[in-house]
Amino acid sequence: MGEAPLSVTFLCQGFAFAIPQSIARAQSPKLTASLDAAQKISQNPVITVKDFSLDTVNCMVEFFKSGCYEVDRRNLPSVLQAGSPAPEHFMRDVLTCHLQICAIGTHYGVPKLCELARDNIQKVFGGKWFDSVFLFTAAVVLKSKDDKLQRLLVTLARGHLHSLTTSNGFDHVTMLKSFHPKLREPDDILQQNGDQANSATAPSIKKEGFAELEALRLQVSSLKQQVITVSSERDQLREQISAASVGREELRQSLADTAAERDLLRKEMSTLAAEKEEIRKVLEKMSAPTDHGGQGTRATNNEKSPAEVKAEEIEKVLETVQRELRVRSSESGLLKARWNKEKIKSSILIQENDDLKKSLELERRSRVSITEFARDDVRNALKDEQKVTTDLTKRLTQASQALEAERKRTTTLVQEVTQTKRDLEV
Repeated sequence: MGEAPLSVTFLCQGFAFAIPQSIARAQSPKLTASLDAAQKISQNPVITVKDFSLDTVNCMVEFFKSGCYEVDRRNLPSVLQAGSPAPEHFMRDVLTCHLQICAIGTHYGVPKLCELARDNIQKVFGGKWFDSVFLFTAAVVLKSKDDKLQRLLVTLARGHLHSLTTSNGFDHVTMLKSFHPKLREPDDILQQNGDQANSATAPSIKKEGFAELEALRLQVSSLKQQVITVSSERDQLREQISAASVGREELRQSLADTAAERDLLRKEMSTLAAEKEEIRKVLEKMSAPTDHGGQGTRATNNEKSPAEVKAEEIEKVLETVQRELRVRSSESGLLKARWNKEKIKSSILIQENDDLKKSLELERRSRVSITEFARDDVRNALKDEQKVTTDLTKRLTQASQALEAERKRTTTLVQEVTQTKRDLEV
């Protein structure tokens, strides 16, 4: 049986909602970071939700599972208090649910949930219009930091400015603030400091804010240029590694060809040794005379026949060939060991390239520049790798040429032995 998929549980008011971690990671980068941090403690972490209602959490979990959500209108306060609520109160309760869902989406970093909640809010206002409901919604939204939702309210208010400005609950200052988030910044700062009398410092605060913004823009531009440079160097390293990989494959193929030729040469040597043994047997039969009675007597003969001399020469040549074959085999073993070392170095270089890719990804996320020292190390390592690979390729070519010459020489020797065998048989 396979392992159960990892999950994350949202706990709210004693109720637990579990969803696969893969879904949460796909929908929210913020939840992804939280889950990565929680992996050291638990594989299936539990998130306790205290700032939102049970219905809001339920809608978010429903969105994670199906990509949409449905507000349970049976639990709305206006429905619970009266069986047939007033349209104005019912609309306010529905909008409150969508606003809470948008808020929980912002809190946990789920942009698609926020977008769906804003679409639902726009659909609600697309029906019957109530100025009091809009003013209630605007008062709630202006307390949040959701600029997209504020822009949506500004768009909705454009077609109802006349009725809004003449309604009893209309506040000109509130409506003015809603048209641009920047108009709320000095007021927010003053409220945090608890001093309404220092409103004259707003221009200086704006100037400082613009200066900081400009500095941040310059920094971002510089970091983008660094990312472009590192990306270009990464592409160059990829091309160089690709070329080194091609050379490595060619070297591997050459080693395979050399091994095949060596095996073929061994087979030829075995065949030659067998033929030599047959020649010896023929010579022994020729040098051992027999009498008419069937009893053989070894004749003393100090002189060797030409066939014996030829056989001894062939034996010496074979011993020389075997000795050279052992030398070639030893060289092939050394080349193979050298090849394994180079393969390990190449793997290390590929790992360094992967580390460079990870560093580049971190550069894009955190805007941290990569030091020149690391790039020089990788570049120098790649150059050294290319030099070693070139030298190894040259040595392999020399060994292949030597083996080819040895193979031709062995072929010639086999032909001579075959011819000698034929002469002896004649």
